[in-house]
Amino acid sequence: MEISEFIKLYLIEKGVPRDLTKPHIDIFSRWFANSSKPLVFQSPIKTFFKQMPLYSLTWGSLMWFTSWSNSPEEWITYIVSSLLFGAILGLYHPCRIHMAHKKLGAISWEEWCSSNYGFTHPD
Repeated sequence: MEISEFIKLYLIEKGVPRDLTKPHIDIFSRWFANSSKPLVFQSPIKTFFKQMPLYSLTWGSLMWFTSWSNSPEEWITYIVSSLLFGAILGLYHPCRIHMAHKKLGAISWEEWCSSNYGFTHPD
């Protein structure tokens, strides 16, 4: 068993949701990922600012092609509503990350690895 697989199983055993043991939320966040540490140890603020533009652009584009193109004069309303939708949906994962991080004791990735495995970066 690889060490990353062992760490995932250990975190799940400690009560962390399965999707927060992966380093990426979805396929698009792989482009922005700069580390291999699980989401539970990543910054909720950085996660929000990575997800919010993605959700805003996806929803805004979908709505433009389905209904908003019929009345383009309301473009300011469309941009504001896309940003609000992205912000609200973008807060979902950071809130879950924060709650799971508190459940583990609010320690950093390096501290957690050194206290549980005796080394700092299991890559």
